[in-house]
Amino acid sequence: MQDEWGHDPGIQKMRRIFSSIEEAQREFLKKMKISPFDARLRHIREIAKKIFEQSCAVAHRKELYLDEAEYQIIYLNCLARAFHIENIEISKEALPENDKALASLVWEAVS
Repeated sequence: MQDEWGHDPGIQKMRRIFSSIEEAQREFLKKMKISPFDARLRHIREIAKKIFEQSCAVAHRKELYLDEAEYQIIYLNCLARAFHIENIEISKEALPENDKALASLVWEAVS
């Protein structure tokens, strides 16, 4: 079956965003010294996904147009927040770069 959606610029952008997020997550877990097969990750990823969706909704309401790198930073903040919710300490080197405007989207989404 041919990928008819693959030619759509919007779909291509979303694929790049999700690919970027997956790569960032791999690096985050590597820095945390956590196996990608760790059983705790399923629940943590579910929490991070929910927070990410809420954060994106906040960004949309504020009419922010984000690029791949900004989505990546938002997701890493969501993932870090999910680890915190599950009482798993995060190493400082694993934390995403400190972009207060993007991090505030996450805080606004969870409050």
